Amino acid sequence: YVQLTLAMAGYALLTNYLAVYALALAGPLILALIVRIEEQELRERFGQEYVDYCARVPRFIPNL
Repeated sequence: YVQLTLAMAGYALLTNYLAVYALALAGPLILALIVRIEEQELRERFGQEYVDYCARVPRFIPNL
């Protein structure tokens, strides 16, 4: 998801077109919503195992 967000921002800068800027701004908001929905489904499907996984692994940017 981070790569997709960066790609949309880069495309907006390359095209310099207002509609693409709007999509680049809306994209991360939509992706954040999608991630929340996916995580809810995974919690229902895998239960405590997925909750433990989420505690160890960051949502978007990995720990170095």
